[in-house]
Amino acid sequence: YTVDGIHWAPLRAILRPNVWGWSTIAWERSFLTAAYRCGNYGEAHSIELYGGTSLLAQVPAAVIYDGARSDTRYFLPCEPVLYQPAPDVLGCLVRTEKQMVIGVAHDNNIRNWRWWNVKPLTNGFLHPSAIIATKHGWLMVARELYESKTKTRTNVHWSTRLYTLHGQRVSEVAYLPSEGDCAYGGICEGVNPDEYLVSYYSAHAYYKHGTFGAPLPSADIYIATVKVSV
Repeated sequence: YTVDGIHWAPLRAILRPNVWGWSTIAWERSFLTAAYRCGNYGEAHSIELYGGTSLLAQVPAAVIYDGARSDTRYFLPCEPVLYQPAPDVLGCLVRTEKQMVIGVAHDNNIRNWRWWNVKPLTNGFLHPSAIIATKHGWLMVARELYESKTKTRTNVHWSTRLYTLHGQRVSEVAYLPSEGDCAYGGICEGVNPDEYLVSYYSAHAYYKHGTFGAPLPSADIYIATVKVSV
């Protein structure tokens, strides 16, 4: 942590080994962190919730999404994004092998979660990374993985996009110039009304016809200004 943006305190471990803290929100008089626990090779992850009155002293609160019960071939689920869809409700977006899932829990029992699949995209699925409440509703940044199939092969395309989230439904707002290795967008309010800044990385400047045109790593970080109208 820092108090001036220049001088930083020494790094300090705040979670348990093999636990990746991913998103934190202020919750009533405490903090909550959504994390995912890494299993052994070939094992699925589980999404865990940590909490405490201090960011530097958080303790396990619950396993909220048990990856051991999921049909997955990769190191998923992972990368949970916390948000507060209502004053007394905690929400979480989770990346899975297939469709992104949304879970909610009420403030009187944050160990009891209900989960839904987001309405599927045609031949694609979403990897959410950030969400913000606005007068236009919830704006969510996500990477979209889209599959196109031929008789001989399946091609996978990646792109970073901005969506609105209404319950368990998403609607696309804007495509951000992106291709190849791209993801992990962030979003905040811009300077002018109805403007939002979206940060993300992408390899589209180097990704040509299915191959990279420059030695890896070859991705750039972008900041896009997006105007959202009613």
